[in-house]
Amino acid sequence: MKKIHISLFGLFIVFSLLSCSEDTTRTPFGPDDKTPPGPVSNIMVKNTHGGAVLRYTPPQDEDLQYVKAVYTDTKGKRCEVLASSYVDSLVIEGLGDMNEYKVDLYAGDKFDNLSEPATTTIHPDIPPVQMVFETLNYIVDFGGFAVDFKNIFKADLAIYALCKTDDRFIDYAALY
Repeated sequence: MKKIHISLFGLFIVFSLLSCSEDTTRTPFGPDDKTPPGPVSNIMVKNTHGGAVLRYTPPQDEDLQYVKAVYTDTKGKRCEVLASSYVDSLVIEGLGDMNEYKVDLYAGDKFDNLSEPATTTIHPDIPPVQMVFETLNYIVDFGGFAVDFKNIFKADLAIYALCKTDDRFIDYAALY
């Protein structure tokens, strides 16, 4: 019985020593060469309703991880869209106007070294939310109202109604 306790204690010591190593599971594999990947090239823009699809040729770097599109919306907020290194396009969507947007495309490697930006311009078409608003109708219904509209692009939209009664506001929300 004493030999079993000594063997178990010995195994415990061995496993304890083996488990005391640096945790590298959350770090990229390979050496950090501090060299950014080459820039994205051959950018083609297809403007869509409320956004755009950007097709490009990614650089032929071995450690390429992603391609990132960076643009500033009309409120001055910096927005980013990421695409995997396994695809050659990315989609920008959710723009609520038809303004011109300057988009910078960066290639990033496993250590987040970014390439020089490749700049392009997009001109989104009429956003789906504006097209739905033009067809929006409502009628008074039992204890509320009913809405009717045409969503020809089947876009993800939310209809939010604010109703004033007795000097206070009541919120009604419906997701479509």
